[in-house]
Amino acid sequence: MIKNVLKLSYFFFLRIVGAIFPFRGAYFIAGVISRLAFIGARGKRRMLQSEVERLFPGSTRSQTNMIVKRTLDGFFQTEMEVYLYPRLNKDNIRRLVKCVGVQRLEEGVRGGRGTMLLFAHFGANQMVMPAVGYMGYRMCQMSAPATVWIERLPEMKSTLVERMMLRHKWRNEQSLPVKHINIFGSLREAFMCLKRNEFLGIAIDGGGGKDTVEVDFLGRKACFPTGAIDMALRTGCCVLPVFMLRNKDATNTMIIDPPLEYKTGTDKQADIRYAAQLFVNRLEQYVLSRPCHYMYFLAWRSFMVTKGDTPLI
Repeated sequence: MIKNVLKLSYFFFLRIVGAIFPFRGAYFIAGVISRLAFIGARGKRRMLQSEVERLFPGSTRSQTNMIVKRTLDGFFQTEMEVYLYPRLNKDNIRRLVKCVGVQRLEEGVRGGRGTMLLFAHFGANQMVMPAVGYMGYRMCQMSAPATVWIERLPEMKSTLVERMMLRHKWRNEQSLPVKHINIFGSLREAFMCLKRNEFLGIAIDGGGGKDTVEVDFLGRKACFPTGAIDMALRTGCCVLPVFMLRNKDATNTMIIDPPLEYKTGTDKQADIRYAAQLFVNRLEQYVLSRPCHYMYFLAWRSFMVTKGDTPLI
């Protein structure tokens, strides 16, 4: 009962802050919540500490705690951004997201086969949608509706507060200037998006598919879903790796890397593995420089293994 009251208070507090506070003020509040969570949310803190120690066994306690603190910073900034979505527009998004390599979007359009914006659940990855959409580009986003977790995590079915929060989050995500395509549904619209020479956003490490490919990542073997790469090989679209970095001044930097130079031969599985490794090599460099940008997602994936999901790493 007390836990639900706290969650409900948190939900309404974020709604108020997201609706009326200046953006910088909202990010500041997210930082305060993060500090409180590091002290009070011992279960979440231990989960992250365990993940850091698993992936970086040589890290000291102070290094681990620093990564955990910064991971929580990013997590609560992401939480806050969901409540800022309805206020975003083509004017204020320019102040919140700085773009590097934006000319590559036009290069993708000139290719004529559609452009896949390939990213991971790294940093402020959901801010790619408003950043690209408010530039005037037509974009579809492969996504799992927030409400899908009500079905995937049955324990949430009996929690009214959880259901309310997830449904509100999904409504806010639908305010973004993209067309959402459910990753657990038909992929026809995704292929049509590329055929129309539009932009398709997709996370290489997301759910929705059962087939995986084994690649080298962080000195280990990791299993990434093959869906995004398979779609690229089938359509011949341009694939632009995109990474959204968080800055200390409450802004983000969207880095659009050069296109993946994937190949198509007679061995499809080898081609998928080759292209996936190309992307993962780039992701690895960003993760090594900013592990806090990816640690929460990796910890979440480790948790989902207990629910029957395939391990990522």
